[in-house]
Amino acid sequence: MNSILKQMFEEIITYGNEFYEMNRRLEAEITNIFDPYIERMELTKTEKESLEDVFFDVSAAAQYVGFQQGMKLSFRLLLEMLSE
Repeated sequence: MNSILKQMFEEIITYGNEFYEMNRRLEAEITNIFDPYIERMELTKTEKESLEDVFFDVSAAAQYVGFQQGMKLSFRLLLEMLSE
């Protein structure tokens, strides 16, 4: 089941316009959070990019978990509604 959800998520996140916009907003938010710390930490460009990659990896994992939980909840709700 998880592999099917993963495939659905990949298709939606790759081709869905709403995900493109969400990722653009997410990138801006990460930059807003991240930039004040970067100035104080005096990181090199490579270090900064590596740290940003970690932020994006964490947010991508959170997006998938949220999608997975949302799908499971919607299926449970559907089953409950059909069983009444």
